[in-house]
Amino acid sequence: MKLFDETQDVGSEAASYTEPNFVFLNRTSREEFVRIRDLLEVWFERYPSTEKSEFRSRFRSSNNFQHQGAFLELFLHELLLRLGCKLELHPSLDKTTKSPDFLVEPQASQKFYLEATVATGETVNETAARARENTVYEVLNRLVESPDYFLSLSVRGSPESPPPARKLANYINRELGFLEYDEIARIYKLDDLQNLPRWYFDHGGWHIEIQPIPKFKLRGNRGVRPIGSRSTGIRMVDNWTPIRDSIIEKGKKYGELDMPYVIAVNALEYVDTIDILQALYGQEEYLINISDNSEASEPRLHRKPNGVWVGPNGPQYTRISAVLMVTRLSTFNIPRADLHLYHNPWAQKPYESVLMQLHQAVPIDGKIHWMDGKNADTIFDLSPTWPDNAA
Repeated sequence: MKLFDETQDVGSEAASYTEPNFVFLNRTSREEFVRIRDLLEVWFERYPSTEKSEFRSRFRSSNNFQHQGAFLELFLHELLLRLGCKLELHPSLDKTTKSPDFLVEPQASQKFYLEATVATGETVNETAARARENTVYEVLNRLVESPDYFLSLSVRGSPESPPPARKLANYINRELGFLEYDEIARIYKLDDLQNLPRWYFDHGGWHIEIQPIPKFKLRGNRGVRPIGSRSTGIRMVDNWTPIRDSIIEKGKKYGELDMPYVIAVNALEYVDTIDILQALYGQEEYLINISDNSEASEPRLHRKPNGVWVGPNGPQYTRISAVLMVTRLSTFNIPRADLHLYHNPWAQKPYESVLMQLHQAVPIDGKIHWMDGKNADTIFDLSPTWPDNAA
């Protein structure tokens, strides 16, 4: 049984806006993606035979979230094998029919349960809106005839219903036909972008401003997609709440356990250490005390009691021994995956096992101590530049 289909030397073009991650990875003949497929086939060969069929179905899903979740499990399976562990998938538990992803048995340290989850900042409605947007971009790339110009899109908001993509493409084609290329190129070379033509499209809360950009050296090449750039402007971003919520969902799933319990999280959005610490310990805020004479004290950092491990009544979810954070892991950046183990200072069963070979955040006397460990490229024996270059 194989994860991927046998591919021919065709289909090397880039992924389309609406193409699922697996579909592109499965069909492209670009060399770097061939390397990815070859590596994942080796990993899949080591996956338990009794679990292969079910796993393969999820990995090959056209639902990107389901595909990413399956890939995280394969990544963790291989990681633990390379750290010298024996693995039991979906072990039975007392008092529940639910089962975690792995029971991990290292050679010389304590056993533990490991659960995998993916954190995304998108709501169901946001995911649907993004799919509607991508459908429009796909139609524009297919139907807009623009050998002379790239389209620069400035996007605000999200569509609440499917936009009339063909109507928009026809409108752009008509406007392009009115342009004089030499004049547009002259304006662009003067860096006078404000005087370039602008076309506007509005639909159900979605607003697009479109400008033509001369192709110059690529002019006349009909094989180049018309959409050259997109900007979405400034928006408020909350990347720590999805991490917290995904951990809490898994933290209350199995009840009391007889071994340490670790949750591995792949955060799909860009996150930094502040986001992760907020998810675990609570949101940062600054407090200022104002005295009767209106003098303000120096602001001091404080955390709201709204993290995984700290709630309004103090420590909570103490059955979670540690969290393994994996940030923006994909099939393309395996050797560059950022792996950090965060220990729970209030854990009922503190974690002291094989994952401590990774980078760690260890709470000691109320402070976080950062300890260096192995990197992904070393563990997986891959070049840091893989898959662009063979390992």
